[in-house]
Amino acid sequence: MVLVATVVCALGTNACDAARNDSAPAVRPAPSHGDYFQDGSFIGTTVTVTGIVVRVITETSFVLDLTEVGDQAVLVLSASALDVAVNYRVTVTGEVQKFAYRRYADDYALAPDRGHYQRFDGDRFLVSAGALTVRPTG
Repeated sequence: MVLVATVVCALGTNACDAARNDSAPAVRPAPSHGDYFQDGSFIGTTVTVTGIVVRVITETSFVLDLTEVGDQAVLVLSASALDVAVNYRVTVTGEVQKFAYRRYADDYALAPDRGHYQRFDGDRFLVSAGALTVRPTG
């Protein structure tokens, strides 16, 4: 089965930059190939990703397939419960961070068995900023 995903990063223009307030997260230009999660250069950057849910771990954590943009699986965490299911197409806006189970376990109600997250330990992942669009793939 081939899964399709796209990644989009909001890019600032002079007009948009002028309208931003000082507390807005810094947004950097997207790499041409969309590899937000391949190295540390996008840590702390807010991005928007759209992909297919390939695994739901808890109500606040799931895995997106982003094969088309160079990432096979990206962990997504949300502070609030989400209504997602395997094969749903979702769009999530969040901040790229480096995953460490202990750092996020309590705040994001992660599964008590850290083995569910072992493959993501030390990898870049997405912490949801609350913007989430969910629709079944059809």
